[in-house]
Amino acid sequence: MRISFFSTALSVLGVVWTVCGVTLQAQMIVPMGDDVASRADVAPGRVLYEQWELDLALAGRDSVAGATIIDDQIFVTTADDRVYAIDAANGFVKWIYHLPQTVFHYRAPVKVITVDNDGPVVLVMRTLADVVDRDSGRLIERVALPLSAGGSVVADACRMYVGGADGMLVALNWNPACGRESGLAWRVRLDGPVASAPVLGIDGSLYVATTTGQVYAADAHSKRFHWRFSETDAVVGQLIVHATGVDVASFDRKLLVLDPVTGDLLAGHRFSSRLTEGPAAWGNQRFQYCEDEGVSAFAVGGHGRAWTAPKVRSILSGDDDRLLARGIDGSVRILNAMTGETIDSVSLSPGLRVVRGSTADAVFVVSSGARITRASMFVPDFRRGSGWLGARDRVR
Repeated sequence: MRISFFSTALSVLGVVWTVCGVTLQAQMIVPMGDDVASRADVAPGRVLYEQWELDLALAGRDSVAGATIIDDQIFVTTADDRVYAIDAANGFVKWIYHLPQTVFHYRAPVKVITVDNDGPVVLVMRTLADVVDRDSGRLIERVALPLSAGGSVVADACRMYVGGADGMLVALNWNPACGRESGLAWRVRLDGPVASAPVLGIDGSLYVATTTGQVYAADAHSKRFHWRFSETDAVVGQLIVHATGVDVASFDRKLLVLDPVTGDLLAGHRFSSRLTEGPAAWGNQRFQYCEDEGVSAFAVGGHGRAWTAPKVRSILSGDDDRLLARGIDGSVRILNAMTGETIDSVSLSPGLRVVRGSTADAVFVVSSGARITRASMFVPDFRRGSGWLGARDRVR
């Protein structure tokens, strides 16, 4: 296992040293895809600055099945049924967990919603969900799912909610400390399969959509339905629920905004082809990808598109001024957050995953062989205009 850190003084020298048996190497990432960059052909700013790199050195034919950021940790799931919990700040592996079921279909880990926001994580499999301590990886509770999970789950301190490919939505008592018998709390049949995780609102409402185009809001405690919206096509992407609406992307080429209390249609945005994934949120903006158009930005509470970036595949991170995005061509792009225009871009080697960071200035680049790099799009002030950006591309 090798961990490398960004260091301004030592990156020019390429210094390598060993601490407690772990090899540390200082370096900086230059435009990815360029093996060597010179001062003449690299403008200040056209880099991702590496903050650390970790090579998990997977055995045999094992490979990365998926990666997810939760707060200050990145969780990497491999095809060999292992989950690695990595400290996002420094790249250290905190624990490794062996899943009891084979990973046929990646389901992202989720955090249990608690009042103090420090709940455990749930590792979701086809018919099992393991609740584990996120600091130690210790198993807290193993929950048997009475269905094949269509997506991931949502969980609070007492209950877990999941939709199935069979059209069932179930609530499970998972925490014995809540004073309820573990197991099924309630179940209800929906008008079609569920392909994404339900969403739990702050008022105790549960939101879920089906591949037959139904969107539901129900009381999470009693399963009583508040409303159902039926005027759309298949929904396979994740819903986004916020104070002013429920964002729904569907196969009928529309991004809909529904009233979270009544289910009434508040706004609809039409695209040129069907939407096969849900919107993404960053700050006060929502972003929707359409295969024929690229990514469009919408302000929360707004009534129209702020901009469309045809060469962008997804938004990774950012702030009020700049956004870090993945291009359709695999590049990483810095965008003007107000206009969507590309300020700069760098190329990535094919086959790399880019996982959005938990902070505005960070992303994580993950190779199929589990080499993980945390990088920043921001050029430190002391490097601006310095000219020296030459180094070998370390992200492959």
